[in-house]
Amino acid sequence: MCLHSTDGISSIISAGPLPAIVQDRVIDDLRQRECNGYIQLPKQKAFRVGDKVVVNAGAFAGQLGLVERMGSKERQKVLLALLGNQIKLLVNEDELVAA
Repeated sequence: MCLHSTDGISSIISAGPLPAIVQDRVIDDLRQRECNGYIQLPKQKAFRVGDKVVVNAGAFAGQLGLVERMGSKERQKVLLALLGNQIKLLVNEDELVAA
């Protein structure tokens, strides 16, 4: 049976003329996200510069801050007021909640 004629397959990822090898951890990650036959993508939080946030994990858990700069999709630069000083901190986005 040819894969190209299988329903749902449009093409095969290749490395030159051969099919590409996908690492087991990538397959495991996709399987963990699967729900009813579909891969669930992580929901992006809609933080904007100036948004008030609370750090909900790590050494700064419970601290209120402001999003100072939008970082990569995974990290945000947050400005915290601690002990009378302003501290800039890179925080994983999943460790922030809107205040």
